[in-house]
This record gives sequence, C-alpha cells and structure tokens, in this order.
Amino acid sequence: MKETRANRLKCWAVDLAGGRGRLWLIVAMLAAAFSLRAYRLWEPPLDFHPTRQYIGASVARSYYFNMNSSIPEWRRNIAQIAKDQQELLEPQIVPTIAALSYRVVGGEHLWIPRMYSVFAWLVCGVVLLSIAKKLGLSPPARLWALAVHLFLPFSVLNSRVFQPDPLMVLLMFLTMLFSLSYDRDPGWRRLLALSALAATTLFVKPVCVFMLFAVFAALMWARLGWKRTASHPHLYAFTALMLAPALAYYAYQLSSGGFIGEQAEATFVPGLLVKPSFWFGWMKMLGRNIGLQGLVAALVGIAFISDNRAHWFLGGAWFGYFCYGLFFTYHIHTHDYYSMMAIPMAALSIGPVMVRLTGFIVRQWQTRRVQLLSAVAALGVVCGVGALGMLKLASAGKLTSTMKGRIKAVGSVFGADMKLFLFLGRGIDERGEVERYEEIGELVGHSDKTLYLTHDHGKSLLYHGEVAGVNWPGQAEFKRRTLMGQAELDCTALLKRHIVEDAMAYFVATELDEFRKQPDVVAVLDQSHTLLASNAFYRVYELKKPAP
Repeated sequence: MKETRANRLKCWAVDLAGGRGRLWLIVAMLAAAFSLRAYRLWEPPLDFHPTRQYIGASVARSYYFNMNSSIPEWRRNIAQIAKDQQELLEPQIVPTIAALSYRVVGGEHLWIPRMYSVFAWLVCGVVLLSIAKKLGLSPPARLWALAVHLFLPFSVLNSRVFQPDPLMVLLMFLTMLFSLSYDRDPGWRRLLALSALAATTLFVKPVCVFMLFAVFAALMWARLGWKRTASHPHLYAFTALMLAPALAYYAYQLSSGGFIGEQAEATFVPGLLVKPSFWFGWMKMLGRNIGLQGLVAALVGIAFISDNRAHWFLGGAWFGYFCYGLFFTYHIHTHDYYSMMAIPMAALSIGPVMVRLTGFIVRQWQTRRVQLLSAVAALGVVCGVGALGMLKLASAGKLTSTMKGRIKAVGSVFGADMKLFLFLGRGIDERGEVERYEEIGELVGHSDKTLYLTHDHGKSLLYHGEVAGVNWPGQAEFKRRTLMGQAELDCTALLKRHIVEDAMAYFVATELDEFRKQPDVVAVLDQSHTLLASNAFYRVYELKKPAP
C-alpha cells in the first residue's frame, strides 16, 4: 500500500511538472527560493514592516509567557499589557501557532513563525502549478509562473514575515484550486468542502473574500450563464457558508468596541476615490509587488491563454482584486502588502508571455547574437553601477528624501523597493537597534506608563525593551486624521492629559526627526521635565520629575 501511494505521488508530481527533467528543475527552484528567504531570517524582523510583524510577536510572547510558569511575573504582566494594547484585527491564529512552537522548542525565536510563512509561500507555488495545469498552461508556462511567484523581489520580502498574509495567500489559492475542481464536477459534497476551506481562509484574514467570491461566480457564470448563476442555490450557499464564521467573529468584536471599530471606520474612505493621489498610490503599491511592466504583462498574457475557462478564472480574480481595492481604500494605496495576492495572480498569466518572449529571444539569438550580447552587457553595466552607487550612498546615510522618492518611483515600475537594502543588510543595524531598545527598557524600569514616538508605532520598542504604554502620534497619524476629516491634534494638550489623567511616567523618542517636527512638545518636555538620557539615537524624559 505504501509503495502504491508513493508511486501515485511520484506520478502526480511528474505529471504536474510535465516530465521528470522539469520535476527536478522545480525541486531546484523551490530549494533556491527557500535558501534565498532563509538569508538573515534569524535577525530581528526590522527589515520589512516591523509595525505589523511585532504585533504578532507581542501577541505570541504573551501567549507563550502565560504557558510558562518559569517566566518572572513582571515580564508576564508587561507582555500581557503590551498584547492588550495591540491593534488586533483578525483571529490570532499565526501567533497561537508560534507560541505553541516556542513551547515545544523551549524558547522564544522569531525565526520560527517567519519560517512558517516561507513554507506557506513555497507550498503556494506548488498549488499554483496545479492551477496552471487545470487552466491549460503548457509545462514551460507553468515553470515561468512558478519562477515569477518565487523570485520577484517583493515576493521574497513579502513571504518571510511574521504576519498572517502568506498563510492567507496559500489558503486563498488552495480555495481557488478547489473551485476549479468543483466547477468540473459540481455537487453538494464538493460545495461543502469548498465552503469550509473558504471559511477557514477568511478566518485567517478576510480581505481575500472579494477574489474568492469573484472566481467562484465567474466559473459558474461561464458554465451556466448569468441568469442561471444568479438564481443558483449553490452560489448563495457558498456565500453564506464562507462568510458565516468570519461575520460572527467580527460582529462580536465590533460589539465589544475597541480598535476594530476604529479600523472599520478607516478602512473605507469614499472621498479617496476621487483623488488622483489614491489611484497613483494604488499603482505604486501594486508596482512594488509585481512592477507596472508586470501588471501589463499579466493583463496581456490572459489573451495568450487559449482555455476559455482560464479567461473567466483570471478575469474573476482580477475583478475581485479591483473590487477589494475599492473597498479597502485607505490600505490599498498606503500598504504594499495588501496587494501581496497579486503576485501569484499575475504569475499565472505572465507565464505564457515569458514563453513567447524567450522564444523570440532564441530566434533573434540565431541571427543577431552580437547585438543582443552588446545590449545585455550595456544594460548590465548601467544597472550594476547604479545599484553599487545607491548601496554606497545608503550605507553612508547620504540618500536624501528626494533621492529616496525617485528610487521608490523607479522601483515601483520594476517591482523593487528601498526595503531591498534592508533585506541585504544595508542601512539598518538590527542588533544595535535591539540593544538600544533594551537600554531604554532599563532606563524606564520596564514601565507600563510610557509614551513613545518611534518609526514603527513603538512595536519593536515594546517587544525588545519590554515596556508598555501609549504611542505618541507622528506625521503618519496626522495624515490619516486629515484623510478621515478629523480635527487636528493639539499635542501639548494631549501630553498634559496623558500626564495628569493617565499618569504617564516617561516619554521616549527614537524617531528624532519626527520628534523635532513637533517643537511645541519638545519645548514643554525640555522646560518642564527631566531629560534622563539623550544621544544620537534616542531621548528619554521622566515626566514625574520637573526639569532642574
């Protein structure tokens, strides 16, 4: 029996790859993708959206500390307070898995949940191959689709994070694969299994609901026509079963008040739809993930696929993504990882484009070899010199805000970003930054009455310094309030209220440029409170003691 199952698995893998030779190539691609993502994975996650990653880290720490009676009481208390102050949205599935893993290995290691995200992205690549085969893509096109999914620059960055997004993308495309299987042989049993998988996906993170529904409805429309689709009981059963668990969870959270209600208000800002900055920002975020040339190739590539069902599948996926962006108006144009699912979506239709492009290059190679070599060499020299120059400027800290803006604009066209420098280890000293946070934690006595102004809303400071308190607003908060039509903040009055009403004991600023943009606050702190520590990296004030 075991031998039979092994043979079946081997035959399935060979068939999926399109031959034994291609199977070994796929294995090599997956191994290379894993090795690339494992680079510096054990370092603190300060290289990519630390604000978001340290939310999961703080929640996982609190869960783990509560499981471990050997942890000192003060650390458990601070961890619990820090966890309670996090902006929690979706159910904390990934942090729970991380905490259980910490318990098994006997220690808190942030590389563990990040490694889970890496595995989720690689498995999603295998799922993508299965979808490509069902859509009628040729074996070479499937290989190209996998290569795009694995090796786009932002794919590497996006897939090694302590966030629920990589797991959501895996479950999203697994649900789409099941939708294709259901479409081949529709029935209630398959529909129930598909609905359960879709519900699980939305429970991990619900933002992909638009894509899941659009793909399911598009496939049904292609098979039955729009009139029968609109009245088909399977459509309504799938929608209800898919949404029920997530709706119940979020209804309960909304009734409890707190951050999720504030987030719901900030999610859909209809006034943004008429602003050019919204559409430009959306294209910039999408460009970081797949590049604007990748978006064009993905849309053109749909025409290169002969299977009619593939047109409906891909059209439904992109239409769902468009509707998703119209709903999550604030995040889609400000948060690049909100377009993470566009990478495997684009890969499916870029594959056929790359097959044709490589075929064209091979034909040109036979007649214009010298010209091609010269063009490639010149392009390589220009890119290499430019990259080295930017790396030197970044490492020396000489990149101005204007230069950074131009680099980001160019990166959005080609699917790259300044975060690549952080991934490569340039421009940030993770260990040094962690040591400074630990110093601050000692200075304030690991207080839970701390006001903090940092580059990531205090998430990494709370985690490594083991403190808690209230995040002090910066320019991003002022911009968000303006977009939502809220009144401007009176920062000096806010500071006084925190000291008097909330008994805040310390003020910590590690984002000193941001700190200097609030001169009224700086003046009040310098004139009325004690400066405990000041250097090139941070300033710490004790609020209970007046200035000498």
